[in-house]
Amino acid sequence: MKSIKSLVFDFDNTIAKNVEPTDLLILNAVMKYNPCMDKKQLLAIIQDATTDYEICEKLIPAENIESIYTEILRFNLENAEKVFYSPEILKLISTLKNDYQLNIISGRDTFSLTHSLKKYGIEIFFEEIIGGNSGFEAKPSPESLNYIVNKYNFNPSEIVFVGDSMTDYLTAKAAGCHFIHISWYDKEIISNDEIISCHSPHSFMNILMSF
Repeated sequence: MKSIKSLVFDFDNTIAKNVEPTDLLILNAVMKYNPCMDKKQLLAIIQDATTDYEICEKLIPAENIESIYTEILRFNLENAEKVFYSPEILKLISTLKNDYQLNIISGRDTFSLTHSLKKYGIEIFFEEIIGGNSGFEAKPSPESLNYIVNKYNFNPSEIVFVGDSMTDYLTAKAAGCHFIHISWYDKEIISNDEIISCHSPHSFMNILMSF
């Protein structure tokens, strides 16, 4: 009996490579509301945020949040058409679905996530697709991961969170789940003795089987 029952994936630069980030488009949308901040300061806030709504809450007046957020969602949908899916990763996910429950937790909004996954025919492989607008606290809060644990009656040790960032690692750690850091889309390996990193689907399978 296998000890791991579910894999939870981040999306950007984990399942698909975000080849054209929306940072500059968002920067242009928020600049007029922050005339006293320079571009570097604004860009740092945008890049540090874990959801698009968080950006709006930090940089947009309350009365304008919904309109700017809607604009950012449009950017995301256009961006979703440009992300790159490695054929190796698509094959890996197709194989994993036979043995594990697959889920996604991402800061990207659910609509653009689902749109992109459907385009590549893999949306049906995921039980839960939890975007940044799903009502849960943003990563590194473990709230969305705990939701999966509780809904499907998993033990946290039966779940592996798969992501490309320290935020993903902290999310898994807070929930008591395993974590695999991936760098197969040319991301740097995180230097941390507690983190298991891999850079290919083959090494991923070897690590997964070791749990």
